[in-house]
Amino acid sequence: MSNRPFVPSWFWEIIDSTRPSLLALADRLEKLDRERLLSYYHYYEVASDSVCHQWDGPYIDDEIEHLSEDSTQDLTYWIVSNGKDFWLRATEPEANLVELFWMSVKVARGEISDPPKWTSEVASDNRRGSQTPNYIAGAIYSERFDGEFLDALHEFQQDL
Repeated sequence: MSNRPFVPSWFWEIIDSTRPSLLALADRLEKLDRERLLSYYHYYEVASDSVCHQWDGPYIDDEIEHLSEDSTQDLTYWIVSNGKDFWLRATEPEANLVELFWMSVKVARGEISDPPKWTSEVASDNRRGSQTPNYIAGAIYSERFDGEFLDALHEFQQDL
């Protein structure tokens, strides 16, 4: 068993009950109050970092070599977006991040459908560019609350 951080059940319930519809996820996130919306994004980051730190990406092969920080973060975000059970398996010590990387590539290309690819439809043009299960929270925050999302997130995390 790995040493996983605390990620609350309400977070996983949101991911698991809306996957793979970004519109359904956004609908759920729109109903959250300010603090819970910031918590959602915070726990997404916590869960992602527990898979692998973005600066410590796996060595894929001789052509790709080690994943860049951005590519590693994309992989860990993708793992979290596939729900609690998928994340639990990916955070086991024997989990193979190289296999999960290739699985994510195949899902993105439409070569496999399990796990399903998240849809990318959004309810407004303001959300274009935030069409992932983690970044959509920032777009929703910016629409609903005054202030800059990243500033609010930083302040929220300092208070934890």
